Amino acid sequence: MKARVHVTTDNVTELTLSNGSHILAVPKGANQVRLFHPYGYMMDEAAFLPEAQQCYDTVQPVAKQIIAVSSAGPGWFGDQCGNAPAMV
Repeated sequence: MKARVHVTTDNVTELTLSNGSHILAVPKGANQVRLFHPYGYMMDEAAFLPEAQQCYDTVQPVAKQIIAVSSAGPGWFGDQCGNAPAMV
């Protein structure tokens, strides 16, 4: 892949590739997410983000794919996962 696509922008908040792919870091909070119209949205450590459910609810109508990953924790994320034990 490195031979076909190269990085054109690489800094703290964004990564852009020569094929037009673009990843943008968004500050936490549902109000921050509302500034964008994301194709995809990823949350890391979703069980521990104070506004994870509000962010999910904000992007759910527009994002084609939402990925939320986290270690175990109580709250909204745990409820969504059914508090299932981690797969080994």
